[in-house]
Amino acid sequence: MENVESANNSGINSLTDPELKIIAALRDAFNNYVVVSCTRCGYCIPCPNGVSIPSILGVLNEIAYWGDRARMGYNQMAKTPEDLNRRREGGEQVEGAATLCTQCGECLEKCPQQIEIPDMMDKANYIFRDGKDITEILEIDP
Repeated sequence: MENVESANNSGINSLTDPELKIIAALRDAFNNYVVVSCTRCGYCIPCPNGVSIPSILGVLNEIAYWGDRARMGYNQMAKTPEDLNRRREGGEQVEGAATLCTQCGECLEKCPQQIEIPDMMDKANYIFRDGKDITEILEIDP
C-alpha cells in the first residue's frame, strides 16, 4: 500500500537523465552486493518461532560482500527456543537464529520479494551451523 501511495504521488517521466543514471548505477551496485534479494521490509516477521528472518538474510548478504568477519552478528543470535526464551525473559533484545525455523511457511505469503524463506533458512544453517562456505551454498559473483 505504501508503494502504491508513493507511486501515485510521483509523476510519469519526472526524473532527469542524470537522476536516472544515478538510479541505474545504484541498482547495479545493489545487484552486485546482494545474494538474497531481501529489502529487510520486515513483512515476514514476527515469526511464530522467533526467527529473525530479515537479520539472517542481511548477514548472508554481508558475508557474501565482506567475508566471514560479518558472521559476528549471527553468532549473537539465540540458537535454541530455550536460549531465546531465557534471554528474552532476562530483558535482552535477542534475535533468533535460522536453527529455530520449523519450515512452517507462514512467512512465504508475506514476502513481497517472494523469497523462498524456509529454503534460505536451510541454507543459512548449512553456512552457520554446519560451517559450509557461503560459496558452496549460494551463487556469488566474483
